[in-house]
Amino acid sequence: MFKNYDTIICPNGIKEKILNDLTKNKEILNLKFFTLDEFKKAYFGTYNNLAIYYLMKKNSYSYDTAKTYLDNYYFLPQLKQELEENNLIIKENILIKRIVIVGYTLIDKYLMDEIKKYDYLFIDSALKSSVKKAYECQNKLAEVNFVIDKIYDLLKTVDINNIFLVNVGSEYVEILKRQCNFYKLPINLNNQKSIYGTKIVKEFLKNLKEKKEIILGDDEISELIVKIVNKYITLDIDDTFIKCIDYELRHTYIPIQKLDNAVNIKDIEDINEEGYYFVLGFNEGSIPKLYTDIDFLSDAKKESLGILTSNEKNKDLKKRIINNLSYENVTITYNVDDKFPSSLINEYNIAIEKVNKTNYNSDIYNKLLLSEKLDNFIKYNEESNDLSLLFNNYKNIDYLNYNNQYTGIDKELFKKKVKELKLSYTNIDRYYKCPFSFYITDILKLDKYEDTFTAYIGTVFHYILSICKKDNFNFENEFSKFIQKRELSIKEKFFLDQLKENLLYAIEVVKQFDTYSTFDDELYEKKIEINKSREIKITFKGVVDKIKYRKINNKTYVAIIDYKTGNTNIDINHVKDGLGMQLPIYLYLVKHSDLQDVEFAGFYLQHILPNKDKEVDNYEEALEKKYYLEGYSNANEDILKLFDKNYMESKMIKSMHLNNDGSYYRYAKVLNNDEINALIDMTENKINEAIDNILDTNFKVEPKYVDGKLVGCEYCKYQDLCFRKGEDIKRLD
Repeated sequence: MFKNYDTIICPNGIKEKILNDLTKNKEILNLKFFTLDEFKKAYFGTYNNLAIYYLMKKNSYSYDTAKTYLDNYYFLPQLKQELEENNLIIKENILIKRIVIVGYTLIDKYLMDEIKKYDYLFIDSALKSSVKKAYECQNKLAEVNFVIDKIYDLLKTVDINNIFLVNVGSEYVEILKRQCNFYKLPINLNNQKSIYGTKIVKEFLKNLKEKKEIILGDDEISELIVKIVNKYITLDIDDTFIKCIDYELRHTYIPIQKLDNAVNIKDIEDINEEGYYFVLGFNEGSIPKLYTDIDFLSDAKKESLGILTSNEKNKDLKKRIINNLSYENVTITYNVDDKFPSSLINEYNIAIEKVNKTNYNSDIYNKLLLSEKLDNFIKYNEESNDLSLLFNNYKNIDYLNYNNQYTGIDKELFKKKVKELKLSYTNIDRYYKCPFSFYITDILKLDKYEDTFTAYIGTVFHYILSICKKDNFNFENEFSKFIQKRELSIKEKFFLDQLKENLLYAIEVVKQFDTYSTFDDELYEKKIEINKSREIKITFKGVVDKIKYRKINNKTYVAIIDYKTGNTNIDINHVKDGLGMQLPIYLYLVKHSDLQDVEFAGFYLQHILPNKDKEVDNYEEALEKKYYLEGYSNANEDILKLFDKNYMESKMIKSMHLNNDGSYYRYAKVLNNDEINALIDMTENKINEAIDNILDTNFKVEPKYVDGKLVGCEYCKYQDLCFRKGEDIKRLD
């Protein structure tokens, strides 16, 4: 039938059948396969992305409009000539000896005229039999359950890789995911998600639009962006370039990792006699999806050009669909919940069998059905026919019992899916407050980030304080320049303007405090990362607002200061429980930074937006004290006096002064070197412990109760997910 060097035009399903037959017969032939659309593009030529850019730029077209013109360029002589003159048409050099057409019964006249220039052969692939039966289900859920149950029975004798679902629209995806999970049936669904909404793409587009710069990382999504950009790499970054990139990003999808042994999805055109096919949604509007006379070229124009009209295409489409569905290994289903059955049922006299199945091969799903039927029986005294049957088979289903605890996920699957972890104080603190909250926020990433105005105020203060000591610093210029980057409401602008006074005062206090110290070197917004990789890549990182230090004899004496616009908490009594570790984590990070031989003079929080209280005798003095550093100092006076020359009666550290006998004031917070190092070691242990627990997928519902506060639930958004019980709460001493 086939000869060496034949060019075969056929659907993919027939190509697969031909190749399988050749393999079985141990025939070796040099064949070239094309679908009909692929052959048209290869023979006549097609356009590339630069052609889209060209039309958009020249005629101010949108991407879609440019693409519509290009899809029909062969029938627009002036456009065709223009594209060819600008080398914007790609042609494939096909060596044609003979053309064999299989599976297509009707072809455009203009294309057939070209085919007739060669030796060609039509092979009639139409089946003599007809479609025997379609199964009618009450709704999509019943339809999916019926199909999965059929597959479940089929798996006793058939390899799962030879089973396929056809016509799986988006409305079936979630139902299939849920029901296949009940059956433990592996399935590869084409539920791809666009990369457009990801943080990486948003940052990339922001840099592209604002700075005309291409800035990318080395992650999987960045690799996809690179492939898009490379299509236009020879062009200048102008508005048209950005529109092209933006469009392509919207239509680029995150790759789905497919299972090796699973039910797969196929197109209706790819059905053949090999394998088993289940066609879902055999409803009107879904099969067939008819052509209408609304194309760029009208039916009248198509007829004059030798192109199939919509009416001709519809006749051919129906015939090919029925041919494909006529195989004995095809099962057809439809639902009557919200759509009419396909018109092909009446047109081709297809028999209908109604499905009334009420119990299935899945124990999990049968138990769920029993629970529903028990609900109806208890609430409404409604007794269905199969209630007794289900109840007698599943007597111990824990009806009306609920376990709110996280039940775990496969550890290997977790490591496979979560390829990298980036952790900081915030993540670790959340984990120790409640592991389940960490799971929802940092693993499932259900928490939508909100850039609040309160957080923005902190950003403004931190930024200005990090640059206020630079040469030629101009407060008004820097403040105005920074807030111009964000669109602010009138209310927000007014509030920020009122806060300028606070910020100016904070700058003066910071400069005044500097005169009390011998630490002249400073680092601001110091980023520190520590590799904590295990089976997957793990990075622990943090940004320290301010590090004051001084080097003496190869030793670096350090004071850590973290700015706070909100409430401050310096209690380290619960570091052993993983809580209150912000300052200890800064100690740990700085200890492992590029600063050499570090010894700590102290570690503090500084409240840079304190409440003003004018009902005091000495307002200025009272206000300045509100900016005092709150934290822990080194008990070694030789070290402490390097940082604070006035430590005996400190003017910058809260509660720091000495009694007449030389001892520290009872409220002064001091630790010796051994205690500081022990605190760092404890912090490292708690970080490692959290990482080990995360990799062990330990995400139980366990909010912590500390000092009269349920800190694990205090700001949690997910209390409607965890259904916390009293016994879940862990009370810490």
